[in-house]
Amino acid sequence: GLASAPVAFGATNPAQKWQGIHAGAGGSVTLTRAQISDATTGFVADAGALESGLLYVTFEGVSTPMLLHADTRVCRGTFTNGSGSSSADAGTITVSDTDFSGGSGGDTLVFSGSAQISIDHAHFGTQWHCLLHGGGATTSVSIVDSQFDDASYAFMVSGLGSMAAPAQIHNSSILVGSGGLAPTDGAATNVVDAENNYWGGTDGSFPNPPTGWDVTPFLGAAPAGIGPRAGAGCEATF
Repeated sequence: GLASAPVAFGATNPAQKWQGIHAGAGGSVTLTRAQISDATTGFVADAGALESGLLYVTFEGVSTPMLLHADTRVCRGTFTNGSGSSSADAGTITVSDTDFSGGSGGDTLVFSGSAQISIDHAHFGTQWHCLLHGGGATTSVSIVDSQFDDASYAFMVSGLGSMAAPAQIHNSSILVGSGGLAPTDGAATNVVDAENNYWGGTDGSFPNPPTGWDVTPFLGAAPAGIGPRAGAGCEATF
């Protein structure tokens, strides 16, 4: 599609949801400048699929925007108009310069299994329960240069990271949660290197961090350059 005329995938009757776009085993999908709406699941990467790429793809009012079992790159994505939770349980999932701004009250991304999550320059808005949810012994997470707005939980994670390979969260603005809730439901099982982030407190610190979270040093203000980049970003190397 074009910036002025993205390819539109939707339902003639929005009340009758369609099943979305699938990358099957051995195949892959590349979508560029597209809008997916009125689907039960917007995009599925089946187990055994090759790497798929979504560039400038908007999910609008999609019950499950992404269901990922294989490598997937998302660049300049937009999740809006009451879209629901995405999930990933395998593959390398890279999310860059992407805006999760319009949720349905669920979680933005639920990850588990062997999923390897890499997030940079993303924005997670307020219309969600958990801005990220998941964990597991073989799951890894790396987050940098991102903005997490207020939600019930910033992160609801368990079994995330290890002493040998801590989860990595850096140079981001993370508001702990509108209810003053800790960003985890399994604190004792997490090992997270979360240094050099702004946590929204009066001095930028995270008071009483959960066990396993290293949040010192912290930043006194939200860092510059977080969230989707205004200039060239992930599309330059897509």
